Amino acid sequence: MSQKVYNLKELKQKTLILTQTDPRIDTMFLTWINNGMNADIIFSPKPKILRAIRRIWTDGFLPGDEFWYGDWKNDLEKYDTVILHASERTRRIPTYIHKRKPSMRIIYWYWNRVNADSRPELAWDKNIEPWSFDKDDCVQYGMKQNIQYYQYPSDVKNEPIEYDLYFIGHDHNRAAQILQIQQEAEKQGLTVKIEIIDQGAGNVPYTEVQRRTARTKAILEVMQSGQVGCTLRALESLFFRKKLVTTNLEIQKEAFYNPNNIFIWGKDPSDRLYNFINSPYDFSADQYRKQYTLDTWFLNFFTQEC
Repeated sequence: MSQKVYNLKELKQKTLILTQTDPRIDTMFLTWINNGMNADIIFSPKPKILRAIRRIWTDGFLPGDEFWYGDWKNDLEKYDTVILHASERTRRIPTYIHKRKPSMRIIYWYWNRVNADSRPELAWDKNIEPWSFDKDDCVQYGMKQNIQYYQYPSDVKNEPIEYDLYFIGHDHNRAAQILQIQQEAEKQGLTVKIEIIDQGAGNVPYTEVQRRTARTKAILEVMQSGQVGCTLRALESLFFRKKLVTTNLEIQKEAFYNPNNIFIWGKDPSDRLYNFINSPYDFSADQYRKQYTLDTWFLNFFTQEC
């Protein structure tokens, strides 16, 4: 049987990605646009007080959700497929889309792990396709699995190395383990930079995260409880050609896993951390980058069985 050939350009033209972000500063949003994709923000910009009202409105049963939607609601006829970023805020949107265009294929994409308020079964419209990057979530909730993806930033230049190991992220009950790894690394003479973002504090713009990542020899990844699968930190390691120190045992199953580049905390001897970080990076890992690109992620939605 001959394999179906897909026209990538045409698929992009007929697909809309919907997310909630600030498109002026969101690196990935701009990457979608620059890659020939159509993307828009789910909710139109509103003052803070109206955003609070919107949250209450969209959590309840009040009609007229479309009042809060962005300009995309006026262009649905242009598309055959919508990739909708799933969250507790987007549970009612598939119902609206199918009311406007019943034939629309809606991919309900989990870029983050499922939580109690974002479970696929809470979506009002059941005619959706839930997808996730997380293997365990896919098994638990009966979802299709796609890759985590990455696009190397063209505007990040070569930066002077300032530290040996770098972590940035929210606590998520990881502070104790992060401190343990930091203490062991510093005991071995490594320079460690840890940035734990306070709960409720604004996120550091991702372009700045990338610049800081460019200044380190190795990236520290400490998994949240129950989290498995390939994460953004792991792909930063691959695309930035940085060593990775991770607590993720499952990373051994990834095609790009290479013990010369990836140190698994809790498996590899901790007293060898200094030698690992200061040994040469194995560039043979570059061959696996194409498996985790934006276009690969996009095409998987059409080439995998649904």
